[in-house]
Amino acid sequence: MKSILFTLNLFLSVAIYACQSSEETGKQPPGQTAAEQPTADSILRDTLTNSQGIKLAMAYNNANRTATFVLAGEVIHLKQDTLAAGIKYRNAEYEYTEHQGTMTLKKGDKIVFSNP
Repeated sequence: MKSILFTLNLFLSVAIYACQSSEETGKQPPGQTAAEQPTADSILRDTLTNSQGIKLAMAYNNANRTATFVLAGEVIHLKQDTLAAGIKYRNAEYEYTEHQGTMTLKKGDKIVFSNP
């Protein structure tokens, strides 16, 4: 009899705890989904150096879907394209792609920066 009461008490305790935990984690501002919640800093910065020692400074603005690159003192502003896999930013002159760890910046048909 004691083991049945102990098991029942344990089961109820776990059930009550699980219900309270899911209520607290599920709270969001009204009208806003988890994917739409703003981030504190939506600009990501990074610098890459290729095998020739050339540096490419990058700043991604996720909120605006834009990227700014600095290559050899030239500032390049690009807009994000939608891809099934990888990343692609471009403007009238430049195109930046990243897929499976390989990054390429092209000016027209010429590769001006790449980093495997």
